Amino acid sequence: MGVTHLTIRKYRCVDLLVFTAIACLFDAVIGRFGLFGGRQYFGLSTVLVLAMYVRWGRYALFPNLAVAIVNVAVNYVDPAVAFAHALGILSLSVALLVLRTAPLQVRRPKLAPLSLYYLTCYAVLFFTEWILLVVIGRPTGFAGFAVNRIFDVLLGFGLLLIMVAQKELFIPMTPYLLENSEGTR
Repeated sequence: MGVTHLTIRKYRCVDLLVFTAIACLFDAVIGRFGLFGGRQYFGLSTVLVLAMYVRWGRYALFPNLAVAIVNVAVNYVDPAVAFAHALGILSLSVALLVLRTAPLQVRRPKLAPLSLYYLTCYAVLFFTEWILLVVIGRPTGFAGFAVNRIFDVLLGFGLLLIMVAQKELFIPMTPYLLENSEGTR
């Protein structure tokens, strides 16, 4: 009687808050101080946002918005550029469509489909941001923009590998919790 059981709703709220806090902290610290002594910005939150979409589906829209807002706040660049980057981050919501593909409709997706998921969603982010920069009159050469982002992709992929190795981070949580709850045994 003394032990309080979390409902799926409460668990989801706590889980999303923790992932969102970590994602926002990554972006705030890296945005403010850089990474590896360089002032280049790296968005490691992308992988965490994509993990939240796998875990909770549409409920990850709110954390995705929070990460976009934090990015606008910590990017010390032209506000139009920060806005384009934030809309790029919001375009990660394409994950809701990508997750409907068969290889990701399993209890524990394998590394190959998760890698394709990451690269597809990151490509949408990349092109959304690049096109918006062109539209708002801050064009960046495509090749330069791509080279600039390749390190972001590689660092994100490294984080993806670490998270996939943990086995329980890239799984749909509602079925997992229902299957592993005491009441269904």
